[in-house]
Amino acid sequence: MKTGYRVVEIFRTVQGEGSLVGVPMIFVRLAGCNLACAWCDTDHDNGLGPMPIDQIVDEVRALAEGTTIKHLCITGGEPTLYALESMVQQFKGQGWFVAIETNGTREFRPDEWPDLLTVSPKWPPGIDGLRQRTCDEIKIPITEGTPSDEQITELVAVCTADHWFLQPVDGVRLKENANRCLTLASKRQGFRISGQMHKRLGLL
Repeated sequence: MKTGYRVVEIFRTVQGEGSLVGVPMIFVRLAGCNLACAWCDTDHDNGLGPMPIDQIVDEVRALAEGTTIKHLCITGGEPTLYALESMVQQFKGQGWFVAIETNGTREFRPDEWPDLLTVSPKWPPGIDGLRQRTCDEIKIPITEGTPSDEQITELVAVCTADHWFLQPVDGVRLKENANRCLTLASKRQGFRISGQMHKRLGLL
């Protein structure tokens, strides 16, 4: 596991997905992933480069200056390729609400657990590769054929979460993916559709 942080970008925007949609937030996007999703929008080869935790904290503070923002999201890529406990604890110790989004292929330890943990499972590897099966919210990217109805049913059987979201993958097939989300959500009590509001508003 990596102990330094290779940062793609640090930016201020609004959370456009999941249970905190609409909340102003600062994002720390880390480079690198153990999966290769065709729709991934992270540029792993460019960015801010290696940064120590103190520099990350300074960058976040600078972006928050003059605002009331105290929500931070650590995302990627796959952030759990890095040792996250020092970053999580440092920000939480300074009064930040810390959210992490992961593909769930590595199980979290108690000392690195954030205030909000979002698991966004991918196919492949699907359930066989899912190690983190308890979280605050699960957000499933939906295309026209992946995951299948049966795979979602299997996921519900093995995972525990307070919130369940289906998110249509963006791109030229967005409408078809959104229609499939509606069909799938209509069959399941408690499922909601999560769009990417920040993109609709023209924000980062």
